[in-house]
Amino acid sequence: MQHKKQWIIKNSKNGIVSIIIIVFIIAFFIWRNDNKKLLSNHFYTVGKIYNPYAAYRGGINIMYTYIVNNVTYKKETTIFIKNRYLDFFLNKYFLVTYENGDPENQQILILPKDYSKYSLEYPDSLNWVKNLE
Repeated sequence: MQHKKQWIIKNSKNGIVSIIIIVFIIAFFIWRNDNKKLLSNHFYTVGKIYNPYAAYRGGINIMYTYIVNNVTYKKETTIFIKNRYLDFFLNKYFLVTYENGDPENQQILILPKDYSKYSLEYPDSLNWVKNLE
């Protein structure tokens, strides 16, 4: 009887680990598909940062808003710049790219790598951000 309980517990743990791995794989492919859609069919708007705060594992979490078709969206992202600079971002405006037909699928463009992803030249007006990296 004890051996049977151990077998059930062991197989239950293996099953849970397998389910977690499958969920992560599915989430990765959904994210990748959204990213491809955004890259291939996007528009631009301007977003405003309203709440930068220190990220748990370093960097800065940035909460921002942007408007598409008179609808205001609120989003959050993390940038990996030392969090001692977080006050520099409060009430600043940045370009936001969003998917045509799905404005929830978006990305705020702050760092040079964000701009290069969309084959855009990094604006001189944002050199202050580049100097923080």
